[in-house]
Amino acid sequence: MEALAYTYLIGWTNLNKWYYGLRWGNVKLNINPEDDLWVKYFTSSNHVKQFILENGQPDIIQIRKKFKCIEKAKIWENKVLKKLNVSKSEKFLNKTDNFTIANTDEHYEKLANKLRGKPKTSEARKKMSLAKLKLSEQGVSIGYRFYNPAKDPEVRKKMSLAKQGVYNGGKNPNAKKIKFGEVIYSTVKECSDELNISHYLIKKYCKQGIMEIIL
Repeated sequence: MEALAYTYLIGWTNLNKWYYGLRWGNVKLNINPEDDLWVKYFTSSNHVKQFILENGQPDIIQIRKKFKCIEKAKIWENKVLKKLNVSKSEKFLNKTDNFTIANTDEHYEKLANKLRGKPKTSEARKKMSLAKLKLSEQGVSIGYRFYNPAKDPEVRKKMSLAKQGVYNGGKNPNAKKIKFGEVIYSTVKECSDELNISHYLIKKYCKQGIMEIIL
C-alpha cells in the first residue's frame, strides 16, 4: 500500500460526537493510512485527546479519502468542514474549519500563548537584519556620502506621523491598533504579519467581535 495523505472521521455514536481530521505526517514516515490511523496516529487535537480521557475511545474510526497531493487534501478538508459547519456545530469536536476561528476561550488562549514571547528564528533575524540594512544603507561616491532620506530625523518623524494617520485624520487603517485577547498589535499590518492572516480576515474578525479595533 502507498503512503498517502488522508482525511478521517472518528465518532462516539452513543454521545453523537464527531471529529473530522486530516493527516499527512505519515507520508514522510512512509506509512500507509490503514497502518497509521489509530495504530500509530491518534489525532493531534488536544481537545479530542481530552475528550477521549473523559469519555473513552471512539467506536467509529474511518479513513474517508486519500490524496497524493497534500495541498489538495487541505482544500478538501476545509471544504468538508465548511459544509458541515463544524465551528458552530455542537456535534463536532472540531473548533475551526481552518479559516474560521470558533468563539471559544480555548482558542483565544491557545493563539495568545503561541504569540506571547514568540522567539525569532535565526532565519527571521537574518531577514530583519537585511531589511534594516537595506533601509539604512548609504551610497558612497568620490569620498562623500549620498543623502539618505531614511536617515534624516525630520523625514523619519514625518514618516512616523503618516503611519499613525496624523495626515489623514487618523483614518489610515494600518494605523489602527488591533486587540486579540490580551495581545495588542500597533497596526493592522503587524497583526497580519504576526498571525499570518489577511487584512480581510482581520476586518471580518473585528466585525464578529473576535478581535477589537482600538482607535
